[in-house]
Amino acid sequence: WANYLAGPSLGILATHLNAAAVQGYIPYAPALAPYVTGAEAAARWANLQVWYATRGHFWVGSGPFYVGEVQWDVPSLTLEHFDAFPDPAGRWDALAELPPPELAISYPTGAPGSYLNVLGSGFPAGGTASVAVNNHLLADVPVDDSGELAFTLATDEADEGVYHVQVRVNPVAGVQFELDSAEPARPLEQDLPLVTVPDGLITYYVYLPVLLRSY
Repeated sequence: WANYLAGPSLGILATHLNAAAVQGYIPYAPALAPYVTGAEAAARWANLQVWYATRGHFWVGSGPFYVGEVQWDVPSLTLEHFDAFPDPAGRWDALAELPPPELAISYPTGAPGSYLNVLGSGFPAGGTASVAVNNHLLADVPVDDSGELAFTLATDEADEGVYHVQVRVNPVAGVQFELDSAEPARPLEQDLPLVTVPDGLITYYVYLPVLLRSY
């Protein structure tokens, strides 16, 4: 295989380059000769010779960056900015997707009556987020200019069980916690907006065996 960056293949490629420049070679001449003149071909070979003489490799690039320096034994390479690249850096920003928002909770477990802080980041800045617990909408909380939010879940009225918290602006982020009387009661630690978790949000499931008899 041909190594365009280092090694003995560079000398072989340089030999073929110089021969093509002397011959005024046009690849696939029967098809391309009507579109590429001899002068244009000579200019392109000359440009490639200058590229190789300047940079010492054949990895030609015309995008926003090109290979400027190669240390093959390390291995390492340095990319340099191509100043003549026509597109601005933010040309495709409109197609980029924001990373999903994240939620963190101060304690994943606690006894009923605990106060659990929920911190969120990555939400649309300056909006209002709705807070739902086990699919029940409980409150709206503000999102600051950095896309962050914070509130405290008050569980004085809540039953034991597992709770799923969803914070929605569009997009949505979630986190869960469990109330268990065997766990410590988590005290109120910060002065944040309070969201009260009421009773009756836990769904209990009864599983019955199915017996099949054949007669």
